[in-house]
Amino acid sequence: MILQDIQDFIHAGHRVSLAEMEQHFHIEGQALQAMIRKLIRKGRVRQAPVPTKCHGCTFCDDHTLTFYEWVGEQTRRKSHHGSRCSIPCCQDQPIHS
Repeated sequence: MILQDIQDFIHAGHRVSLAEMEQHFHIEGQALQAMIRKLIRKGRVRQAPVPTKCHGCTFCDDHTLTFYEWVGEQTRRKSHHGSRCSIPCCQDQPIHS
């Protein structure tokens, strides 16, 4: 269930830091990253490019600069007429995954 919770958290935030997830889930970053790698392999999440630190910066922790973004299917089509419906009304009903 925790993997689904992580996926939902990233999906809701669209772009979240590892530090935010550590605080929200009360889980160490390394454990979270192992779970996030599964979501990356499934093509639902990607690691955002790490921003560069200011010259000589020692304040920023790497976990605050590590961001993950939702890239999975934004919406799924749900038909109220069946899974193979081609009626236009069914094609315009988005459901968040």
